[in-house]
Amino acid sequence: MDMKRHIALVILLIGMLFPFASLINISEPCANIFTVFLNSTISHVIMHSLLFLALSMIVLSMVQNRPLIDRIIFTLLGILIIGILQEMIQAISINSLRLKDTLFDLIIDIMAGAIPLAIIALRKKLNN
Repeated sequence: MDMKRHIALVILLIGMLFPFASLINISEPCANIFTVFLNSTISHVIMHSLLFLALSMIVLSMVQNRPLIDRIIFTLLGILIIGILQEMIQAISINSLRLKDTLFDLIIDIMAGAIPLAIIALRKKLNN
């Protein structure tokens, strides 16, 4: 496996799992930045979508020689595991679990992560 893919995956996972929401408790400038960039629903959805789209693409590139069903299962499980882990870290870091928000985020994560899978499946179907 390509070292660049490993490095990209590690950097992406660190960025995804870092408890950014807890920074609002550390300093006012951090709270202001968080509020400006991530406090609206649309920016939150865009950020989750981009992160999990990227995660899906990196994972798929790592298992590209596997059968399609294996790639789909492996990628969706990875997205779900990382999504749950991310939400748990966030809940712990802010001492609050908002179930409705957590489920919303997980749905966005899965939908965004499924986009590359849908494209691969569609391309395969069109080529057959």
